[in-house]
Amino acid sequence: MSKTASDYGTKERHARGKVVVRAVAPGPGYATTDAAMDLHVTVLDQLYEQGRLGDNDDAKRRFEAGEWLMKCYVSAGLNQSVTMRYSPLGREGGEDMSDAQAWNRKTFNEALRAMGMYSRIVSGAVIGGVYRPSEHEQLLDGLDRLADFRGM
Repeated sequence: MSKTASDYGTKERHARGKVVVRAVAPGPGYATTDAAMDLHVTVLDQLYEQGRLGDNDDAKRRFEAGEWLMKCYVSAGLNQSVTMRYSPLGREGGEDMSDAQAWNRKTFNEALRAMGMYSRIVSGAVIGGVYRPSEHEQLLDGLDRLADFRGM
């Protein structure tokens, strides 16, 4: 019972779950890795499951573009921390950002610029979980621009 790419946007995708592990610059009293598992259903999952992202190839392309944007956002360290922490030196103990984190931030910002006026709608839906049916066509156009930016 192996799942393939056809399980986009379904509960089966989340049942498998993926643990995301990222390196954290070591410091006194700090762990060197951070792990998280994403199991919540996103706006893209719901739209894909409902068939509202377009035909098969278009839907898959749009879904993958949105998933890529979310991964880039998380890898850049832009997501909110789920747990409370205290550090007298600032966020994450004041250490520098890694090269990979800097690259993901730069790429994320370039992707937002590539989407132009659709960046607010797409990032709101993909990252913030905010979906407005009145902006559905703009969301699809923005995901298409994002997929074009990614060369998908």
